[in-house]
Amino acid sequence: DATYNWAAPHARIANAISWGAAGDMYYVASDHAETQSTAITLTFKGTDASPDRCLSVNKAGSVPPVAADLTTGAQVTTTGNSGITINGVFYLYGIKFASGSGASGTANISTGASNNSQIYDTCQFHVLTTSTSSGIFAMNNVSAKATFIGCSLQFGHVSQDLNFLGKVDFIGRGGNILTGSGSVPTTFIVFNTTSGFTIEGHDLSSFITGKTIFGPAGNGAGAAAKIINCKLDS
Repeated sequence: DATYNWAAPHARIANAISWGAAGDMYYVASDHAETQSTAITLTFKGTDASPDRCLSVNKAGSVPPVAADLTTGAQVTTTGNSGITINGVFYLYGIKFASGSGASGTANISTGASNNSQIYDTCQFHVLTTSTSSGIFAMNNVSAKATFIGCSLQFGHVSQDLNFLGKVDFIGRGGNILTGSGSVPTTFIVFNTTSGFTIEGHDLSSFITGKTIFGPAGNGAGAAAKIINCKLDS
């Protein structure tokens, strides 16, 4: 960015990653809006010792961007029955992921493969398809770990849910964990295997009578969950 001053940006985040190496910094303009009709997979090359960083920033700010240039707005969207998968070790700020725009078939958002450690800060995850079998699959391996800080979710049908393996922490800033005009899931969270889940500082009051925050453990023998300093429906 310091060399090209945004004159020759990558059109897609995946292409930028393909040029990178572990520990790289990726700046994504806050007006970035990539869309495709096929599945999107982002596989960052970071490691625990050298995680990648991918940040939504104001491209009219400093080059390279500084902390004051951080701003939300960058978007990654699929249309039709196409999902989004995000793998690797990284810190990611301010990006909205939306899967299955205009779809009625499966279009999941999936994060984290084996041994991945991920941090999402002020990101949004929207499942737009109305498919009853779709949802958000956070950390698809028992050894994976993800932390979602100030992030929000949206679902396209009441039968969708947040389904995960591994260790997942949702740390809020007092706002509602659900955003936009999406559906409120009948069962919000479904455990698998020996999962560990903490949700802290979120507004969960959308889950009124008839809604369940923690559903059956499925294959989750030994799963554990904590709700800390959250607002619940009265």
